[in-house]
Amino acid sequence: MGGGTQDSLALSDSLTLRTPAHVECCGAYYWRTVFRLDDAERQFLSDHNVERLYLRMFDVVENTLLNDDKKRAEGLVPNATLQFKDTVPVQHVVPTVYITVDALRRMGARQAYWAETILTRVMNMCTYNGLSGVEEIQLDCDWTTTTRGQFFSLCRAMNDAMAQRPDTKELALSSTIRLHQLKQDPPPVDRGVLMVYNTGSLLSPDAKNSILTYDDVEPYLDALDDYPLHLDIAYPVYRWGLVYRNGHFEGRLHDTDISTLQTQELERSDNYKVLQDGYIGGKKILKGDIIRIENSEYATILRVKNAIEAREGDSHSTILYHLSSENIERYEEAEIHEIYK
Repeated sequence: MGGGTQDSLALSDSLTLRTPAHVECCGAYYWRTVFRLDDAERQFLSDHNVERLYLRMFDVVENTLLNDDKKRAEGLVPNATLQFKDTVPVQHVVPTVYITVDALRRMGARQAYWAETILTRVMNMCTYNGLSGVEEIQLDCDWTTTTRGQFFSLCRAMNDAMAQRPDTKELALSSTIRLHQLKQDPPPVDRGVLMVYNTGSLLSPDAKNSILTYDDVEPYLDALDDYPLHLDIAYPVYRWGLVYRNGHFEGRLHDTDISTLQTQELERSDNYKVLQDGYIGGKKILKGDIIRIENSEYATILRVKNAIEAREGDSHSTILYHLSSENIERYEEAEIHEIYK
């Protein structure tokens, strides 16, 4: 979930923030590298009373600048830093940091150092960009059984670092929770967001829909009954294309307009065979490639949401991933209202 250019982990003065208690409300993730809202996005926030935005501030990735001895020694750098070109028109803001699994492994036993570095950079960005309404900080990482220990250590180190600063000691720490993580102990954080998207396999050309299907979610529903961490729930509203070459996954297309390509629609709906080499969104597509267009179907979202809410008895926020006019324009107003309801 990251991209863009790498930049340095600069440090500067911190700030004092308002620290409201967590409230259940409509929310959305913002997962682009420039924060700028168009009229449709601002109207969407207003029409649906969206009060909380989760802003992806930067990714933490392994360093690839091998000609820089200092950065090579440190091992990690921030990537795809969010640039603010607009005001943030919501009451609650959650700075979110995505950490790759490779970066998590690279931290070794230096979680305290990286927790302090990440926290300082987040708060500096909040100060510099005049963000108000910051109530928590969120870590996003697809940890597994082999990296669980490193991620939990990082969370504990973040808690310790936040407790030492006057501007963060009353902020909450949250983390994303993926479906497969529900069957393990929860991380040492105050609350989580269950990411109910990317539930299937990108790698399989035979998958029905890798964004969301009820069949992919259903095996994990029992784990919600006694999961000990408060969870808000995030659902997808995005669309993408997946490219398969000789039966193997080749990559994702965020531009799904394939009208510039010569294609033949296959018997399976939303699957297309490319008949001549071409380009889409700057990506080279070869003759013989198969493109699968995937959507976040409203009926599927609602079915999954109803099933989760039948298990998740506590009140919780509903969050959409992610805010963009291209995503939200595919839904009727009544459909968005029903998802948020």
